[in-house]
Amino acid sequence: MASEWIGTASTALVGIAGIFAAIWVSGRDHQRRRSDQALTDRRQIYQNLFTAADGLVAATRLLMQRREREPITDLTPDDLTKLITARMDFNTAMYQLALSAPQDVVAAAEELRRVLRTKADQVVAGARKTVSDHHVRVQLLNVMRVDLGASPMPPEVWKPDEERMKAD
Repeated sequence: MASEWIGTASTALVGIAGIFAAIWVSGRDHQRRRSDQALTDRRQIYQNLFTAADGLVAATRLLMQRREREPITDLTPDDLTKLITARMDFNTAMYQLALSAPQDVVAAAEELRRVLRTKADQVVAGARKTVSDHHVRVQLLNVMRVDLGASPMPPEVWKPDEERMKAD
């Protein structure tokens, strides 16, 4: 009689242990999937920020090129619309980033925002040459890379557009 009880108890314990192991493995798998999805989401947000930054730089660059071709004193409504839209797109990307990125990434992105705002303001004021955003872009890119689990890139790998155009 005692041996029947020991066999039943052993089977029950093994069954309970199996259930708990399955629950634990399932929870760990779910946690890993959530972590992978969060990383994918942050990567997309980081790409969106750089895309918006490129849009703002392109809008200021086009206005500078137009000023080189023709003497303009005032911005046209179309010029202002393009510049304002590019700034709004960048700000929207910044808000997205601020919601999910670590503090060091947000701080580096804020520095890029400051430089791009200065660049746009210089163009609106009539400047033919503006501050460079290359250094802060490289800093931001490297902080983002570290957050995503990659190693930082040396600065010489990321050349400003002007240097890349000269090399081509």
